[in-house]
Amino acid sequence: PVYVDEPLVRSLTGLLKEHGVLLSAVAAYQKLEALGIVERLTRIGSKGAVKKFWSITPAGLRYGRNENHPNNPRETQPLFYVHLFAGLLSKLQ
Repeated sequence: PVYVDEPLVRSLTGLLKEHGVLLSAVAAYQKLEALGIVERLTRIGSKGAVKKFWSITPAGLRYGRNENHPNNPRETQPLFYVHLFAGLLSKLQ
């Protein structure tokens, strides 16, 4: 197999816990949205309900990447680079 040298990524919730930050993921995402790093997107669910999810903006791609959400491929799951999270955390505080 060919091994790809990609930076390690984790969820926002996991990184906040790992760094001992008491800020909730919901509050952190709202701050990241205000900074233009993430945005709230929507899609129509199977029963017609509007579903909301987070996505990293083009400007925020320096801090992480979007992957397909494991529960729904029509949604993204933002994952953030572990090695850059301390810098991103300083922007949140």
